[in-house]
Amino acid sequence: MANPGDIKKRYCYIPTRIARTYLQHQYKAKVAVQAVGLSLYESEMDGCDVSRRTVKVTQWLQYGSGPGAVSLSGQRILIVDEVDDSRKTLAACVATLQADIDAARAAALAAGSYWEEPEVGILVLAYKRREKLAELPTDLMKSRYWSCIDMDDCWCVFPWDAFDIYDHTRLAEAPGAHSGGAAGGGIAAPKAEGCATASSLLAASARKLM
Repeated sequence: MANPGDIKKRYCYIPTRIARTYLQHQYKAKVAVQAVGLSLYESEMDGCDVSRRTVKVTQWLQYGSGPGAVSLSGQRILIVDEVDDSRKTLAACVATLQADIDAARAAALAAGSYWEEPEVGILVLAYKRREKLAELPTDLMKSRYWSCIDMDDCWCVFPWDAFDIYDHTRLAEAPGAHSGGAAGGGIAAPKAEGCATASSLLAASARKLM
């Protein structure tokens, strides 16, 4: 399942697809991808003060029968996001999914149908060291939460967000780029020592899931 993060219509298909490749290779089984949409602010131009904003669900899973429909029973669900920033969208995504799990469990038990409790995990490219405005379940954080890197609270531009990939690479390789020093503190590239690209970071974290 791909979570688009804080910006409306910004989907995490690239990191999700990379994780899917590694998981399918390891388990030799098909891994389905479903997209959900959550909006906290409309664009980067709105500013980043999200403390008083409410998360809106703009797209969600389809249950039941028919093309694209999913069942929650027995599923191992991995929510993929680029950045764990304020945590408001991640928490809203988990809470909405958990409400659906509770409803599906109750319906299955009432009907005498088979039910197997699903497992939910989270994979993010970057965890920002900042005050979180929402909490995630303790058991999830202890054993089913993975981040590729921890970073300071600065604006993060991924390669797939760049208007000019060559300029992006130059900024990413500049001194201080990974601590918010590049471009006046406004650009940080998701690189860590020993990991050259976002793909390699995600691959390393995907291997932790195996």
